[in-house]
Amino acid sequence: MIIGVDHALIAVDDLEAGMRTYRRLGFDVVAGGTHPQHGTHNALVPMTDGFYLELMGVWDRALAAQHPHTSQIVEALDREDRLALFALDSDDLDADLAESRGQGLGISEPVPGERERPDGERVAWRTAHPDDPRLPFLIEDVTPRSVRVPEPESGIGGNLHIEAMVATGPASHGAAYAQLLGGDPRDGPRSFRRGSLRVQTGAADDRSLRLVLATDDRERLRSTWVGQGVSFEEETMSDGRRALVPQATGGATLWIAERPT
Repeated sequence: MIIGVDHALIAVDDLEAGMRTYRRLGFDVVAGGTHPQHGTHNALVPMTDGFYLELMGVWDRALAAQHPHTSQIVEALDREDRLALFALDSDDLDADLAESRGQGLGISEPVPGERERPDGERVAWRTAHPDDPRLPFLIEDVTPRSVRVPEPESGIGGNLHIEAMVATGPASHGAAYAQLLGGDPRDGPRSFRRGSLRVQTGAADDRSLRLVLATDDRERLRSTWVGQGVSFEEETMSDGRRALVPQATGGATLWIAERPT
């Protein structure tokens, strides 16, 4: 079963610079490790509910371009929008693959993945990637999830949850999401144990992602950013709530709103 929005991947030109960017926003940023089979390395920006941002840098562009989701990282490096893709967390990958294929979705067999943390501990998982690389991929942990996903030790991530991943695309894009999820998310948000997924129909060439995070104290965060000189805008969401939209995010669109009551 798909149990949540696992993480979102942000392509960065320079991993160390990307880590500095998110630390300035007030996040706890944890060095991840290297993916020798993909030519990439990463850092994690954890939230209190287990969701995280993955800052992904590329140290071997040719190698990264050969693999389904890291090729999306390479492509994102060449555009303004750096929120490249996201993953959905599965607690039974084989069953979810069978269900999605039964709906007519083309999706890969499980692919093993691993990285070595800076402390030397091995992290292992399995992923499955839709034939359409702009759809989210599925991930299932092999080693305990706590080994892969740290808890925030400090910073604003300790008071942030994922509220929604918002994906905009053409009508065919929405139909493919319906095959992946077993129900059409254009009919309304698809809620999971961790966050939700909203799919919107846009122009034929409009395929974009927006991440909505939620906080218990938006005004405190606003005051903190004002005091630290962090640049942000305030926008009104469709439900009338005000959201903080930080500007220096390395090209990812993040909205931070007060948690709905």
